[in-house]
Amino acid sequence: MRTLKEYEKISEYKLYAYCLMGNHIHLLLKEEKEEKEELGVAMRRIGAIYVYWYNWKYERCSHLFQDRYKSETVEDDKYFLTVLRYIHQNPLKAGLVKNIADYKWIIYKANSETNED
Repeated sequence: MRTLKEYEKISEYKLYAYCLMGNHIHLLLKEEKEEKEELGVAMRRIGAIYVYWYNWKYERCSHLFQDRYKSETVEDDKYFLTVLRYIHQNPLKAGLVKNIADYKWIIYKANSETNED
């Protein structure tokens, strides 16, 4: 999460949603108009930094993510909500939790906690 937040400032993208899974990650990001760095470049850097740290921490040397970085353009509000719902439902569909709020690695929980304060 630290790397995502750091690159949000460096690359000037807006992070709307995330869901960290065991072998992949879902992100809903918005590229800003005067972006300092292309989103694809930022994602490669984020992935490389995280894999380097993870392999160092767990004394391993291997790929970590299931596939390469892929992106889709979200053109309208309806599709935005569809993508947001898909991201939030990922842990449920994978059978990791019975309630989205119980999943630790999703922005849904972070927003819920923030709104309660």
